[in-house]
Amino acid sequence: MKKTTILIILLLILPNKSFSKILEVGSNSLDVPNKFYLYNWSNSSFNGQLNLCSDEFVNCFGLIDKKLKEIMTRLDSGESFEDIKILKNLMSTLTKRTSNCVELDNGLCKSSMKRFWSKLKSTLKNNNSGTILNYMEARDADDFLNNLNFDKSIDEIRQMTTGELNDLTREIRDELTYGNKSYWPISEDLGIRIKKFKISKKSNGSIFSILQGDANYVLMGMQYKFKISFYASEKNGNLFQFDGMCLADCSKFFNTFDKIVSNSFDKTISTEKISNTTKNESLIKQLKELNNLYKSGVLTKEEFEKAKKKILN
Repeated sequence: MKKTTILIILLLILPNKSFSKILEVGSNSLDVPNKFYLYNWSNSSFNGQLNLCSDEFVNCFGLIDKKLKEIMTRLDSGESFEDIKILKNLMSTLTKRTSNCVELDNGLCKSSMKRFWSKLKSTLKNNNSGTILNYMEARDADDFLNNLNFDKSIDEIRQMTTGELNDLTREIRDELTYGNKSYWPISEDLGIRIKKFKISKKSNGSIFSILQGDANYVLMGMQYKFKISFYASEKNGNLFQFDGMCLADCSKFFNTFDKIVSNSFDKTISTEKISNTTKNESLIKQLKELNNLYKSGVLTKEEFEKAKKKILN
């Protein structure tokens, strides 16, 4: 009985502890699951190859799992792919040639590419991996919007009403999807089936945008599917973006992403709600005490009304 009780307590506690790591990233603090570690893309030897941190960003961080951080750290220190067992096994699968090889444009066998993709996803899943998140802060808000081919300034968007932002959301979605509303053909090789897209405003007046969907990438006749999420908002007038992609074990990806956004970027809203609740509770308590004084005869009706008016004002 005691063991069962302990097990139940652990099951109740563990889910609440999954979002217990706070990572400082420039202007914001990210509340993320324990498995994520901070990685500075700006200082990585892979930055030039991946082109993640361009001049338009001030801060550029990745949130990666422990195994991937270990691999990236070893590569940054000068080790080669051959030195790292997990990468060596993946590369050997990719370069393996068979007697019935259907050669692709890059010289690799089509069957080897298929096995590599399958093995990559299973390797990620076995290492509790498969999701990479990124956080970046724009150096200039309007330059950032211009690079996204946005024809409105940040000030114009801030001044829009909720209805106008809803119209803007529909307008942009129609433009991206050519009226389809559900599929965004980014290029001949890459497209996103949109599940969520919205431009809106928080209760504190700051704007935000979110896009989520299933991505499909075609490389040399082969399809690669993954999930993506993108969130952009502002803090103290500075624009930032938080995005992520999932390659394996993605059933909870969107929920996890939404929870990080809520815990990390909507704290001010939560604080306002708590503050308002506390004020209301204090107000009710004062009115009850005042009413008790009036009923007990300590205060006259005139004194009661005057004191009540003072509290309410």
